[in-house]
Amino acid sequence: MDPGSLIHRITISSSEPKIDPETLGYTPGDPKICSVRAAVKGMRASEGLIAGAERLNQLLQFTLRWRSGLDTSMVITWQGQDYDIEYIDPTPFERNYMRIRAIARGGVGSKKEGEQGG
Repeated sequence: MDPGSLIHRITISSSEPKIDPETLGYTPGDPKICSVRAAVKGMRASEGLIAGAERLNQLLQFTLRWRSGLDTSMVITWQGQDYDIEYIDPTPFERNYMRIRAIARGGVGSKKEGEQGG
């Protein structure tokens, strides 16, 4: 893996729930956000067959330097689109890089709330 191929800025975020002392119920917690550099590529056809042909164009693979604490409950934001993490390769490869497979939230081309197409 060439470090020069990590050219895209992505944001990985999560919001851990916390317990409300008055109601003893869960409330949204403070979001944890980190911004990292990553290589982004579409999934190959053989990988798309596993996920289903209709989802092939929605699947992306993000490659970034290995980080601890990431899990499938987190969301990646890249170019204004949110991606739900489906799979994190659990073993570091090629000198401590990791691969994350993610799927577009809301379908291909959907934008975050408040954005306008043009």
